[in-house]
Order: sequence, then C-alpha cells, then structure tokens
Amino acid sequence: MRKIIFIISGLLLMSAGSFGQVFKIVLNQPDLLSVNPGRDTLICKNHSVVLGGIPTAFGGTEDYTYMWSPFDGLDDPTSPNPEATPTQSTKYILTVTDAYGCHLTDFINVTVDACLGIDQDLIIGDLAIYPNPSAGAFTISGLPVNGQNIKVSLINSMGREILSRWIPDGSESADFDLAGQGLPKGVYFFRIMTNKQVLVRRIQMI
Repeated sequence: MRKIIFIISGLLLMSAGSFGQVFKIVLNQPDLLSVNPGRDTLICKNHSVVLGGIPTAFGGTEDYTYMWSPFDGLDDPTSPNPEATPTQSTKYILTVTDAYGCHLTDFINVTVDACLGIDQDLIIGDLAIYPNPSAGAFTISGLPVNGQNIKVSLINSMGREILSRWIPDGSESADFDLAGQGLPKGVYFFRIMTNKQVLVRRIQMI
C-alpha cells in the first residue's frame, strides 16, 4: 500500500488577525497491479502443466478476475492456476482485472515436445543437474552406464535445439559449459535420450 501525502496551506482570516494553518491529507493508494503468468516451460506430448504463479496476481485492489486464452487445453480459463494440456506449442495470454477495473496482460509459452512418447517420470530416477540455476556451468550426474547410447540436447524455451552432444559409453556424468555459447539468460531444457528412454529437465541461466 502506497501513501500519498498532500500538504495544503490555508490562510484563516479572523477578527483578531490572520493566522496561517497547514493541513495534511493522507491518501492510501494500492500498489500497482502486477501479473505473474509463470515461467516459459517445456512438456512432453500428452502431459500437462499448471499455469500461473504463486500468486498469479498481486497489487491493485482485490478481488481479481482471470481470463486465459486460447481456451484450448485448459481445464478452467478463469482460474488463476489452470491446468494446461496443449496438443501443440502454445502461447497462453493472461488478462487480470482488479476490483476497480484496472487490467494487465502477460503471457507464457508452453512448448510441447514429442519426448518419444515415454513417461519422463519413470526413467533415470537418479539423474541430477547441478548447480541449477547457474551462470553457465552445469553437471549432469547419474547417467546410466549399462551400454546405452546417450544424447544430451539443449533446448530453448521455444522448443528449438541449440546444441547436442553424445556422451561416451560408461560415463556416469557430463559437464557442460554454456557460458561461452553467447546464450541469453533465461530458461532452457536438457533433453537426455538413451536407446529407449528420454528425460526433459528444466535449467536456468542467470
């Protein structure tokens, strides 16, 4: 809540003489309306993701109304945190309106990847990526060493492959130095593919 203070000087004329007086008026004004649609993300086909932040809107004057578009793939386009199951990469636009009719719009990109149709929650359970977030140096540990071919790809938030690398057989970990690649800060994804398995993990460059 912001406070706006007005100072008003007045001159009172009375029979005994003139007296100056200062009046102070304090008005409480709500903070500016802010919207958090969530971070750009990548999901496997037929998977879902929850949109919006925690909270999705703040500032302004409660209560808020929410409207997401397009409606396709959303369980409730009027929810602050709808579940999205898009069939293709989609830009979801959020408009929030507060109790006084002030409104603000922002968006989130949800990229849909084929992921070979494999359920990413069932594979490579010991795999870890650290540090995350990082300025560019990442280590992937817990890679399988049972003779599988392993390909690691870096995907941007729009689903485009930036670079890829085959990991030598028998390697339990792999280091990636992305600082020298000229990449802007933001959200990216490592896609780790073996002979029959795939895993997509989100990373952040800071």
